Amino acid sequence: MGTLVSKTQRISNFKGYLKIGGVVIGNWTDNDKKKVQYDLKARNILISTICLNEYQSVSHCKAAKAILDALETLHEGTEDVKQSKSIFLMMLHQH
Repeated sequence: MGTLVSKTQRISNFKGYLKIGGVVIGNWTDNDKKKVQYDLKARNILISTICLNEYQSVSHCKAAKAILDALETLHEGTEDVKQSKSIFLMMLHQH
């Protein structure tokens, strides 16, 4: 299991354009570049701390927030599942 971003994939400025891993993305501000760097770091941290089964569930995610959301759904279920569990537990408690 590797990281989503290799150590050789760097973010650099190329005549005012954002360049990630040799691919020119577009004209981004310094703030945009910082956001991308933070997201890459967060994704790497998340990916390095999960097991293989979890990785298979989140490997398609492009952003750290998407990984967190997918992990939450994986472990806690969707909102409908959470609500159903809550109703079930309340019914058990009443009887």
